Amino acid sequence: MAEHYFSENPNSHEKIREFEAFIRGIKFRFRSGSSVFSKSGIDAGTKLLAEKCIIRPGWKVLDMGCGYGPIGVMAAYLGADVVMADINRRALQLAAENVLLNGVKAKTVLSNAYEHIADSDFDTILINPPEKAGLEVCIGMVRDAPAHLKTGGFLQIVSRNRVAGKRLSSEMKAAFGNCEEIARRGDFSVYASVKR
Repeated sequence: MAEHYFSENPNSHEKIREFEAFIRGIKFRFRSGSSVFSKSGIDAGTKLLAEKCIIRPGWKVLDMGCGYGPIGVMAAYLGADVVMADINRRALQLAAENVLLNGVKAKTVLSNAYEHIADSDFDTILINPPEKAGLEVCIGMVRDAPAHLKTGGFLQIVSRNRVAGKRLSSEMKAAFGNCEEIARRGDFSVYASVKR
């Protein structure tokens, strides 16, 4: 069976790729590799979330399922206090390298969803959910998010507009009592829910 980006310990031969990408008009450099999500460049969903998410300097941010780290690196560049979490050890190592490569500060945590995330006072949680891992994994990330947000904090997720996006936005409304589409581009939407 082929490995996918939701594997904790990828065994495939590691092929590293470096590339530049612009997010919010800022040029970043990233290292990516085999057995991580969107290894050749920033995918459309991640880019939309990185460009349109609501973020402020000084905020405590959780980049859940960070992959090689484009969202967390961007948030740290903007002055947020960032925790980047992923189940994939290879992706997390690349995220740590990308933090250094871009001269920002962020903490990396090996975690299957919120398993090793003890904090309950994040201002925002940013997620491009791992849909290939299954919709139930993604729904779990939504349902468990309120326990890790402070009052007034919010969850921001990007998803395809069709089935997954509709289901996840519905789950966000059930978990938080509210959900709003804050951005849309092509097949992707960014949804936000506030913890009240």
